[in-house]
Amino acid sequence: GPGPYGIEVNGDELYILRSNGQMVECTYSHMKDYKLTECLDPAPYGDMRTGQEPAAINFPEAKFVQMRMTAAPDSSIYLLDATGKAMYHFSLQRNLQKILHPRFVDGVNLDRVAPTAVAVSSARIVFLAFGSQIYYAPLP
Repeated sequence: GPGPYGIEVNGDELYILRSNGQMVECTYSHMKDYKLTECLDPAPYGDMRTGQEPAAINFPEAKFVQMRMTAAPDSSIYLLDATGKAMYHFSLQRNLQKILHPRFVDGVNLDRVAPTAVAVSSARIVFLAFGSQIYYAPLP
């Protein structure tokens, strides 16, 4: 199948972002005799932006090129969408919280450039790379 674009671990949970934008989530089992390690493949995305219950959602327009996880207390998954030049903010249950669109200072024109990498610091600063140019901003 399509190769991975990102792997993140949180406790016994393993998250794999495939190059086709699908997520795989595996739960490690410490007691193999009792229960095996299990994977959801693909692990569905949910949308929490409208109600209390997550609605199943897909992102056919998005091109997810990187995954980043932030540590507690606000553990989250961020997926970088190269097509929409946006960051998708998910809970660890893969439920979409919001879509972040960077606003650039006047004079910065990135219409013809796609984001190539993202990182999130422990101080919750997002670093976005567009080729050799790096932009940063605090997470909202």
